[in-house]
Amino acid sequence: MGSVNSMKTNLENVKDEINRVSYGSNLEIRPVGYLPIYLEHVDSIVSGMLKSLALAILCITVCMIIMVRDVKLGLLALIPNTFPLACVIILMIVIGIPIDISTSIIGSIIIGLVVDDTLHIIWSFKNQRRLGSGSVDLSKVMNKLIRPSTTTSLIFGFGFIVLAFSEVGSIRNFGLLVSSAILFAWIGDFIIYPAVLRAIFRQKKPTPVNNGEN
Repeated sequence: MGSVNSMKTNLENVKDEINRVSYGSNLEIRPVGYLPIYLEHVDSIVSGMLKSLALAILCITVCMIIMVRDVKLGLLALIPNTFPLACVIILMIVIGIPIDISTSIIGSIIIGLVVDDTLHIIWSFKNQRRLGSGSVDLSKVMNKLIRPSTTTSLIFGFGFIVLAFSEVGSIRNFGLLVSSAILFAWIGDFIIYPAVLRAIFRQKKPTPVNNGEN
């Protein structure tokens, strides 16, 4: 037993060797038994999870647009929600962690963790815009949310990083990736997302009062 990729490689090597030995004969040799069924089963599960993740992101975005009643603000929520996913994928490629059953569920966990902070930011930002007639002080929004969100992120991060010391490879990868995703999610919510909001929704400068003087 090994990773799914290593089992696929071993099975392909066996099939290539059989085809080489039986070349020119009329024999039809197909792999049967536990291993081919298991690999097909894993591929089906991973594919289904990835499709469900894409659907979940779409549904969450639609729900945010409806809740805040602002299409632009709701669509911008895709940035902090997908940023940690992209970072985790890049990390998996760099470290060489394959997508299997244990790692494919990380996307759903990340979305669940990120959406909560993103929704709080959007809601506070929208209320500030409404009360300030379009002018928003982002520092007030961030200062109100950053402490409790950072505390919960640290708690979740330390809880999952313990799994990174496991001797079981799948559990170790799971703990490493989820704890890294929590860090990326914090960066996306409190560094990248505020910068995007500040760039798109520029604070209006106060209009000078004309006292009739030239």
